[in-house]
Amino acid sequence: AQASVTSFDTDGFTLNWQTNEARADIIQYIALGGVDLTNAKASSFTLTTATGTQDVTGVGFQPDFAMFLWTFTEATGTNTQHAEVGLGFAVSSTKRGAVVADSEDGRSTMDTWQQQRTDSCILLLDPTSGAQDAIVDFSQFQTDGFRLSKTDPPAAATPIFYLALKGGYYDVGSFNSATTTGNQDVTSVGFQPRLVMLATQGRSASTAIGGTAELAFGAATSSTERGA
Repeated sequence: AQASVTSFDTDGFTLNWQTNEARADIIQYIALGGVDLTNAKASSFTLTTATGTQDVTGVGFQPDFAMFLWTFTEATGTNTQHAEVGLGFAVSSTKRGAVVADSEDGRSTMDTWQQQRTDSCILLLDPTSGAQDAIVDFSQFQTDGFRLSKTDPPAAATPIFYLALKGGYYDVGSFNSATTTGNQDVTSVGFQPRLVMLATQGRSASTAIGGTAELAFGAATSSTERGA
């Protein structure tokens, strides 16, 4: 299945399905709007193989928040042999995070790897070995985009999707989950949120690459409007 957004409407949005199947899959969504959100841009850039900083331009405004999405492939719009999915967030050079999960194809015994860091916004793993392929940190927002810092660049140029937003309030942080049932207050955000997105590998804090990949992602706007 494959669909594209054709319009944003007064009470939602319209999708056009170019390829589809008979099964009705459940799809959860996050919708953002309001007068505080002044600019939004969904696009992609190519993460280059050079060490050092990389400026991403053409956004059209100076963002306040950036979200990143990627897989291990050197081209978009193509099916690849191995599975990798990664997700990253950034609001500043000190407030960012990334998670990535990887699964090697064609194995009689499955090989999977995972990594989660609070000092990076993009992480790439080699899908056949689980070795580190790239570590990318967030540097700063600029008038027409943002700057990244590559301490470990990828072996091959890799497309990265991004969502850039301007207006409103944003915070990126982390916390350790409670070890018992019941309520858990997460503080030090700096404002009262209207939306929270959560991502985890289901592991204790570590920068190391681990086996047995897991990736969980959820969002909530209230105690009755949420999904995971």
